[in-house]
Amino acid sequence: MSASEVKTIRVYQCRQILCPALEPRFIGFLHTHLRIRDEEPVLYGFADSASLSLFSMLTTVSGVGPRMALALLSSMNSSQLQTAIVTGDITTLSSAPGVGNRTASRIVLDLKGKLDVAESDEVAGVIGDVDSQVISALTALGYSLAEAKFAAGAPAVTAETEVDDRIRVALQQFATRS
Repeated sequence: MSASEVKTIRVYQCRQILCPALEPRFIGFLHTHLRIRDEEPVLYGFADSASLSLFSMLTTVSGVGPRMALALLSSMNSSQLQTAIVTGDITTLSSAPGVGNRTASRIVLDLKGKLDVAESDEVAGVIGDVDSQVISALTALGYSLAEAKFAAGAPAVTAETEVDDRIRVALQQFATRS
């Protein structure tokens, strides 16, 4: 591909999560969704697979495009969004920029049966506690908050992985990138 053939790719990110993780020379993992719009590739980036999955589900709702789905995920975390959908909280959903009452109602109607908020909250609570312990340990060792957050969400670890093992995996990742 010659220099005149190089195309730019637009990358949109969920404002809440990714900005700190995109520091120069920072190596990490990014969950992406690729769309081709007007023959141009567009990437949507997320820090975790739950947000990516929710983004994909939101874009299946009639009248909800990628930008509106991203606005919803940027105005609240994925757990809050799932809870709002399952409980039918139109007010919370319509508080996102560009989302009106009719669109919020349509989101609830289309996705309410597809989400299990009790399971997602239970898992998020366990992961959140473990993540906060891992992040605290890594920042105490001198790593930046962005590096610690990204390492805590690495795909090499699962919800069942113990805190010690997650810290060990994070330190190994830091060692291999140096």
